[in-house]
Amino acid sequence: MDDFYPWLFDHYALPQLTALDKSGQDAAAAVAAELSLDEDGRIRMVDFADGLRLQWGTEAFALGVRLGLALYGPRGGV
Repeated sequence: MDDFYPWLFDHYALPQLTALDKSGQDAAAAVAAELSLDEDGRIRMVDFADGLRLQWGTEAFALGVRLGLALYGPRGGV
């Protein structure tokens, strides 16, 4: 079952996240301009934001799949 999560993420969530990547890059460029960051500061900010998005996005996806499976599963006691 553990192999199912990476496959599901790669084939379902990743294409949708890739479509959002362009708008995320545009937003990061706007924030970098607002903060008057140099090129190095902008790269660091974008790397940090991308790392957070990847870490939390993958974790939220896995938890959502588990919740969905739990809700769909058999109910005991009734």
